[in-house]
Amino acid sequence: MRQFSSEDCSVAIATLASLILTHLGAVPLIVGIGRRGEAPARKIAHRLGAPVVIITARRQESLAHTRYTGTVSCDLTALHAFRRHELLAGPILLVDDICNSGATLTAALAAIQPLTKPDTHICTATLCRTSDADPRLPDLHVWDVPTPLVAFPWTTSPSTPIRNVPSPEQPP
Repeated sequence: MRQFSSEDCSVAIATLASLILTHLGAVPLIVGIGRRGEAPARKIAHRLGAPVVIITARRQESLAHTRYTGTVSCDLTALHAFRRHELLAGPILLVDDICNSGATLTAALAAIQPLTKPDTHICTATLCRTSDADPRLPDLHVWDVPTPLVAFPWTTSPSTPIRNVPSPEQPP
């Protein structure tokens, strides 16, 4: 298990916010993927002065034993309330903490796309990407990690031993 400190995460979020501004400019909406993606989404939104909406994405219970793959369902209730029956304009930033296989980001992208205006760009961003991740995802990230077993300051205490991970020197 790898542990990221609060200071490391602050540096990573600042780095990610800078990458977002460089690649997208102003972002009219940030969508965080619930629980683990909520904290980075809110911190990035605060830095960019953008509204944030949190959605949930859950793996089917019967597939929970599979290694970060399988069917993912999304609950967009908060996003529907935010958009008030209007199509969303972009660019939209979709944020999670880590990209393991890309299944969660892929499912969230597919769920959100019908709620957007034609040609709206949805950019994906995570703090970490594992070596098993779909090479097309995320669009922006800070750390490459060999394993999906990571702990952030906003996650519950892990039951396995942890090692600190160095701060990012350069974005990928």
